Amino acid sequence: MSEKDSIKAGEFTWDEREAAPLMELRSHPISTEATAFVEKLLKDVILPAWPADLQQRKTTVEKHRKAIGALMADLLRLRLRDGVPIGKRGMADKDFTGLPFGHDVFRRTREALIGAGLLEFLAGYRYFLAHVAKGTVSSSVQGCFRLTGRALVLADNAGVLADSLPDWLEHWARPRAEVAKAEAGAALIVLKSQKIGYGPNRTEGQQLPVDNQADRVRSMVQEVEEHNSFIEAAGVDGATFSGLRRIFNNGDVEGFAWRWGGRMFSVSGGGYEGDRKDDRFAVMRLGGERIGEVDLKASHLSILYGLRGLQFDAAMTDPYAVNGMDREVVKAWITHAVGRGDAKATRWSQKARETYAAIKPDGNLQADHPFAQAREAILKAHPVLGELEGNDDVSVLSLMYHESEIVLAAMRSLRLKGIPSLPVHDCLIAPVGSLPVAQRALESAFAMYIEKVTGAPSAVRPATHLQWPQDLSAPVGE
Repeated sequence: MSEKDSIKAGEFTWDEREAAPLMELRSHPISTEATAFVEKLLKDVILPAWPADLQQRKTTVEKHRKAIGALMADLLRLRLRDGVPIGKRGMADKDFTGLPFGHDVFRRTREALIGAGLLEFLAGYRYFLAHVAKGTVSSSVQGCFRLTGRALVLADNAGVLADSLPDWLEHWARPRAEVAKAEAGAALIVLKSQKIGYGPNRTEGQQLPVDNQADRVRSMVQEVEEHNSFIEAAGVDGATFSGLRRIFNNGDVEGFAWRWGGRMFSVSGGGYEGDRKDDRFAVMRLGGERIGEVDLKASHLSILYGLRGLQFDAAMTDPYAVNGMDREVVKAWITHAVGRGDAKATRWSQKARETYAAIKPDGNLQADHPFAQAREAILKAHPVLGELEGNDDVSVLSLMYHESEIVLAAMRSLRLKGIPSLPVHDCLIAPVGSLPVAQRALESAFAMYIEKVTGAPSAVRPATHLQWPQDLSAPVGE
């Protein structure tokens, strides 16, 4: 069965909606094939569904043409991530500010494509949070879009069903976005309320007001703006860069002091982070140079050891090599323990089971690695995990904050050396020729941050890992 035949029609699962990447809706066709594909959809789908009471002005038709191009370009690009042409997007009028078409045009385009069997759509919704502040506060879940198998057949017949980002870029253009500025009203520091519930019943955090005049906030805004301006001047090609922002969590929880969350993300969503690593390596440029990545391996576990003042050499010993178990299963167990804030789980998580099934399709995780025995072995290897419960300073959001501060410090160090870098959680993107410098900057930032927080030299030797495009020579240390 082909991929185009295997696309499931019908309902979106909660996991699909949760994992769906954000859509930019800024791309447009540039090849003869893509232009013809958009024109065919306009002629065969959009115009026949045109409302009888709406005049077909040339300018209005052009806006629909741009909406088709933007929607198809995004979903065909997002398909490159894991084979599913799915994405999400806010559907309020404000979500279309700055786009070459408005909400009404996009809605009509969407409905016509749905009617033709080319698109599936799960509407977003608003919900109400009474716990956030006095009175009733509302938040929302974004709408979710997915191309059908029929749409993929049409794209394939048109010659625009790409297998890689370089192929996609032959047909579509991703225009440079304007980098967000705080003085223009951009929220570079975002504060969200606590998420409530679990799984499909979980409500997302509501965005809370931020006092931009507070000293702490002003300092963070200045840091983010300095880096955004530096990256804008250096230049980002082959990916969308609209600036970075920091997102903090649990702003409505007692004890909040800008120490939960704090990771950096693209301002508009759907930026460079949404592309596959191999695609970034193929097309992305920083300062005109091909890029590679350096990541902090086992970052949360290493930070946990560092905060507790315990010796840990992740660079010499694989922290996930425990008792002969597959390292990815051990990693999933540790990630689950850190995420729930204790080591008291009594069965393997869904993530661990999925990981093991991918490694050993015919295996049985519980039978091959009884949970109780695995738990005992992992806690023996890393007894520090037993200290998670009841310690807010090492909760998953606290560890995210510490991680973000380390990454930000490394970015600052590189910026002072004139080297551009961009974050992806515990990873730094940098020009290939500067990867060894970025590696040292990340290791040094880790040591200095742990010492600043604990008041004692770090007893942890973190492990960092370099990756670069395989068609290039290994970067040489400077």
